[in-house]
Amino acid sequence: MTTFQQVPSTSSTVKLYEVTYQSGPYQVKGCLAKPVKHTATLPGLLYLRGGYKSFGMVSKEWVTTLAKEGYVVFAPYYRGNEGGEGSEDFIGEDREDAAAAFDVLAGHEGLMREEST
Repeated sequence: MTTFQQVPSTSSTVKLYEVTYQSGPYQVKGCLAKPVKHTATLPGLLYLRGGYKSFGMVSKEWVTTLAKEGYVVFAPYYRGNEGGEGSEDFIGEDREDAAAAFDVLAGHEGLMREEST
């Protein structure tokens, strides 16, 4: 089950959410940002951070900046970070977190869909 909890944003033009989603056996967390006002569907951007644990942690400011440019942005924190279950293992099983994050973003309402021909 995926849950979205709105959290304070530093921008009046961007809504920010903490997302809890299933990845393998764990409930992990991530940050989703989207522009407040939009009349059309928006492109999605999956922001996969580099680093390990607190080094290279997701920056909500950076996620907000990308959303201001007209994207729905989702940045997974990876397991064991920011209150998520499990333990980050640096390119191990936590790769599942990125794949599951893609599914969360792809299923988000209001996301631009590519037409297949």
